[in-house]
Amino acid sequence: MRFSWVGLIVLFSSSVALAQATGYVRELGFAGNYRPDCHVPLLVHLDSTTSAPAEYQLQVHQQDLDQDTVVYTRTVTLGPQAHENFWVYFQPQPTEGGLPGQGQAAQLGDVLKVHLYDKGGKTHVAALPVQAKAGNVDPGGSGVSGDRGVKVVLVVLEQGSFHAQEYAGAQGVMEDVLFVPVRTDALPDSAVGYEGLDAILWLDAKVSAIRNTPQFSALQQWVRQGGQLAVCQPSDRNQLDALADADMLPVVARVGPAADAAWAIQVRTKLDLAHLIGVVQEQAIGFKPDAWRAVEKAQPGGFEVAYAGARPDAMVDAWVDWPAEGDRPAGRSPLVARRAYGLGAVSWVAQDLGSGALNGAPDPTAPPPATRGAVANVGNAAAALPPRTLLTDGWPRLYDRVFGWRNQTRTAGEMERNAKTFGKAAGEVAENQYGGSRNGTDIGVAVVNRGTEHGARSTAYVFLAVVFFVGYWVVAGPGSYLFLAAKRRRGLSWTVFGATALAAALLTVVLVRLLLRGGAEAKHVTLVRLVPDAPAPDGTPRFAATMHGWVGLYIPKDGEQTVGLAAPSADRTASVGPYAIHPQWLKADKDAGFTDTAKYFVDTDPVLAGKAPSVGFPYRSTLKKIEGRWAGQTAEGVIGDVAVVEERSAGTPLAGKLTNKTGRDLVHVYLAYTYGWVDASASRNAAADRVLYLPLWKSGEVIDAAAKYAESKPLDQLKPGSGNTPIAGRLDPVYKETNNWSRYWLDGLGRSLGSDVYDDRDRGYPRSFPLMSLIDRVGPYRRAQAETDARPEPIRRGVRDFDASGLVASGRLVILAQSTGAPVPLPMDVNDNRLGGDGVTFYQIALPLNRDALRPADPTAAPATVPAATSPALRR
Repeated sequence: MRFSWVGLIVLFSSSVALAQATGYVRELGFAGNYRPDCHVPLLVHLDSTTSAPAEYQLQVHQQDLDQDTVVYTRTVTLGPQAHENFWVYFQPQPTEGGLPGQGQAAQLGDVLKVHLYDKGGKTHVAALPVQAKAGNVDPGGSGVSGDRGVKVVLVVLEQGSFHAQEYAGAQGVMEDVLFVPVRTDALPDSAVGYEGLDAILWLDAKVSAIRNTPQFSALQQWVRQGGQLAVCQPSDRNQLDALADADMLPVVARVGPAADAAWAIQVRTKLDLAHLIGVVQEQAIGFKPDAWRAVEKAQPGGFEVAYAGARPDAMVDAWVDWPAEGDRPAGRSPLVARRAYGLGAVSWVAQDLGSGALNGAPDPTAPPPATRGAVANVGNAAAALPPRTLLTDGWPRLYDRVFGWRNQTRTAGEMERNAKTFGKAAGEVAENQYGGSRNGTDIGVAVVNRGTEHGARSTAYVFLAVVFFVGYWVVAGPGSYLFLAAKRRRGLSWTVFGATALAAALLTVVLVRLLLRGGAEAKHVTLVRLVPDAPAPDGTPRFAATMHGWVGLYIPKDGEQTVGLAAPSADRTASVGPYAIHPQWLKADKDAGFTDTAKYFVDTDPVLAGKAPSVGFPYRSTLKKIEGRWAGQTAEGVIGDVAVVEERSAGTPLAGKLTNKTGRDLVHVYLAYTYGWVDASASRNAAADRVLYLPLWKSGEVIDAAAKYAESKPLDQLKPGSGNTPIAGRLDPVYKETNNWSRYWLDGLGRSLGSDVYDDRDRGYPRSFPLMSLIDRVGPYRRAQAETDARPEPIRRGVRDFDASGLVASGRLVILAQSTGAPVPLPMDVNDNRLGGDGVTFYQIALPLNRDALRPADPTAAPATVPAATSPALRR
């Protein structure tokens, strides 16, 4: 009878718990698109069935690479009778091939387990069914099969449209491009939710709609920590209030610092699209502006285009030429302006590229809609196909300019038209330069995965085990038998065998205790990104830092070992968790990992609150691979003042002095920057980007940029790693000459044909690190006309946040360097003891670059209405 009462009580308790709330998984990633080697946002819908608010714990269950169960948790508050959505963030499991790609929700639910618990995580409330779908934008596979990386661009819009389909089948691009449309109510509330993105294009969605919300803070943090945001100017300037107040715009938004200051941005009317046509026809083949003229004809009233002045530290990548009109003189203003914001960049476009004026006019050459289908697949989301307008093979080149991608884009339609116009042979030649077969080569796995392995220790243990086994076999087997036979005591063989086994067991215990002692040992690869920050109270320089570390952590103990990070600075984030390896690089053996699998929890609440995160990892006197991210302030960096100068008169393009204050000797140092004044578009044809290579930069050493240039040799005479002489060259995606860093870095991948991994660790990463860092300034590999070998396609699995191209495009001096034999720079503790270790630290340091020496005598880049430089708005 007592058992019956107990059963009823348990059943009643379970019923009460189940009655509290129900829900389901509504969305994974963005429209189902996600990357398998970073945090992924998961949108969960919950329905309350109670009349009082309650706190719950959301749990997402996955596996780490050792097949231990990782439980990602977030605490949420659900109102009475409420129907609410909540974000939770997790890292997809690398085991069993990862999450099912392009599969049905039911298949995803077999791998992705989401549960609702009470606040303490003790009482199970409900299992949440997965109604979302998942599409892996980087599914992996053999590089020889022709893979190419994918850029994911989040398009934030309300009613606007965009022309993403022209990237399909395009050649001359560094990576394929996937545009994913979302609305503001689908934006995550933490910067970690944006880890899988390459850029955000903000069209007609209202920034003011997320002002003073966690969504805006997350967006701001993401850009500050390295994200790339492009915002189009809306008709209502007040929609940019939040960005202007956050000092994120690259143009002068207001006149004066007061909150009620007048807008300096003027929305005018322009009757033609010459400013857009000038961009899209650049590098085009047989370009004809017929469709653009049709749009102009369909909009006789003209187009809204903003008139504004660039900030003093911004770069202008395209211009709008204004004719004289009434009392307004002729002039020009930025069409695309770009400015660094922390470690990221914000681009401003003077025209709404998603407006109906641009996207609403029909293409006179288009077939009726019924003959071309009704929907277009954007990722995994079916979106209405926009009217076929402006499909002139020019939109990708416009997007390339907006984001600063130095592609040489040739769309499929352009290639087809070229073949018809110039004949089949000409079409084949043009296609051969950027088309044909591909050799997809991963440039990241050898850096972060193999760089975290404890190879020497593992080899020593295996060797010791082999020696011990051989010795035991010799002593216990033929050795003892032959010895006893010589003594004519063969009858004792079994006794001696037993004694030998007992002695070997005791010796094993002693050896294990001797070997498995000491503290934690780490092998790490860490990316440290630095930009000058407000100085300390005593005037000491300080740097805003973001650090991303991959750590192979060996702890010779059993049980839970706590790994934590220091709290990040205000408005920054920090996280620690299992190593998010891409499933491509996990062993195919399903038995890999531990037989005694364990469970541990990753509490994301401290991450979302900006507090110190920590995780208790299960250890078995062995190795765990861990990943940590931290953003804060540090005193180590590079200080100095550097300027771009007139090369013909000064003899060098760079002047000024820099001091290495990192506290480490730096090797394989690259100084990358854009040569020229703020007019990046005018200098593009002169191979604007330059790179100066220094083999060694000692701690505390002051270098003179002009002197190093004077000592340097051209890249076609000397290669990195071949001496102590500096090397200077251009970074030119057009491959005009051999003194070209683009050709040098990509040619290295070409020689790895037949392999899906490029590994230059033994040479100090002289190609892979700068290639990952400047990927969008390198441009695609261009083959010679007669060349038929597969083109190298760099793939960046797991290391996409190495990209610092946006900082170069924003006019910064970007210093790439590394130190070896360095301890873990992350403020990481193991069981409350600061972690040391050994490994490689990669540095990306962005510094302001003075360009006044190249200022034109009569600068026409700034509109006449922009206030003088004494204005506080400009001084900022």
